[in-house]
Amino acid sequence: MNKRNYTDTLIFTFLLLGSALVFSQETEITAFDAEFADLFGYSVAIDGDYAIVGAPLHGGFGTLNAGAAYIFQLSGGSWVFMAKLTPPWGGDFGDQYGYSVDIAGNYAVVGAIRTDVYGKSDAGAAYVYVTNGTNWYELGTLMASDAGIDDNFGNSVGINDQGVVVVGAAANDDFGTSTGSAYVFEYHYGNWIQVEKLLASDAADGDAFGTDVAIDGNRIVVGAPANIGVPDLRSGAIYVFEPHYGHWAQTARLTHTVAEVFDHLGQSVDIEGDYVIAGAPFANDKTGDAYIFYHNGVQWSQQAKISPSDGSPHDKFGWSVGITGGYAVVGAHLDDDLGSESGSLYIYEQSGTSWNELVKHTASDGMAGDRMGNQVDIDVSYAIGGAPYHDEGAPESGAAYIYGPSLSAILPCPENMVLDGTIDPGVYHAADYIQAEGLIMPSTAVTLSGTNYVILMPQLEVMQGGTLEIDLTGCP
Repeated sequence: MNKRNYTDTLIFTFLLLGSALVFSQETEITAFDAEFADLFGYSVAIDGDYAIVGAPLHGGFGTLNAGAAYIFQLSGGSWVFMAKLTPPWGGDFGDQYGYSVDIAGNYAVVGAIRTDVYGKSDAGAAYVYVTNGTNWYELGTLMASDAGIDDNFGNSVGINDQGVVVVGAAANDDFGTSTGSAYVFEYHYGNWIQVEKLLASDAADGDAFGTDVAIDGNRIVVGAPANIGVPDLRSGAIYVFEPHYGHWAQTARLTHTVAEVFDHLGQSVDIEGDYVIAGAPFANDKTGDAYIFYHNGVQWSQQAKISPSDGSPHDKFGWSVGITGGYAVVGAHLDDDLGSESGSLYIYEQSGTSWNELVKHTASDGMAGDRMGNQVDIDVSYAIGGAPYHDEGAPESGAAYIYGPSLSAILPCPENMVLDGTIDPGVYHAADYIQAEGLIMPSTAVTLSGTNYVILMPQLEVMQGGTLEIDLTGCP
């Protein structure tokens, strides 16, 4: 039986018909109780219908710089405020609750790097929350079992949709000053248990392992931007951990090709499935780059290097990153398009093994010093970027910007596409359902994973003469 591979054609066609519909509409969100120098937007995360934004210098409850975090929900096509999170007692002076945030499914986690723990100043803590769809409730407070002074536990946090939490402590000193570490927590029978302390296999003084962390399913990735990286360059490295006989074990140490001195690979990291993205914001005279690594089922390898089409020295492209469903977002918080350090974010789309720049966004009301892109995240059809120094109601109160689909952009109405042949596994951007006629092995080969994209699973085949029909939504 003759078969033709239509994978490249499929992706290219969707790039023409579908990409203009994605990440084009801007929504600005701010705190309802914004105050001077709150830095709302210093940290951001987005997942499904929820977005969370940290304001680590918010002074609510009369406690200066105690911090807060705000959750927004997508409702009727608009992002609306849902909840304000603070520690149960309101926080203490200088805790900086909201320095880091993450959200997945019905869970959220917030880091507070300056919280005093067991009498040790600035040891740091993290707080976990769960929602019933209407309200958010605190599920527990996380602290390192070996908390130390100035460890900055909570400088980065990650959570998966099963409630497994990873917390970075980049200033932890196990193997010298600021070698760094990360901690894994799981919820068992009503209690949070620290199940692992993660350390790099080559931990050394000053590595800052734990500067950023991320978790997806049963994989954790940790950045160490000051690690030796490529020998003698201090170019940075990232580490992947997976469960192994009841423990989280390091399964890979990744560095980038053509590394330079002090690139800081691992300043930012994110992971989804078999893909890891890491920023190297000090590369190329601080213009910055980002790198995507792919796991082929056996090993990890660098798949792509991402660079901005209009990058300039000191933009620090790669200061923050996110990846999901064939898209990546990269923040360049010192970009100067709207004035010195106004900031921006870039969105990239996967096409086979290439990642192509799709759009660059600056804030519609951006100005010098805003630093939009200080943190970014992306999920399905929405990307978010924080601008913590934006003057919105009060100087440096901060803002965040969410970019999503614009229905008004759907012109002309695309027709259905009919293809035959063998379709390779992967992520194909199209609509919210896919219909295949012909030989499908197994019957679960097609999995739907949310509006505006589908995942074709392994073993999907269409017989010669059969059809694979993609219906693009949004038509009148």
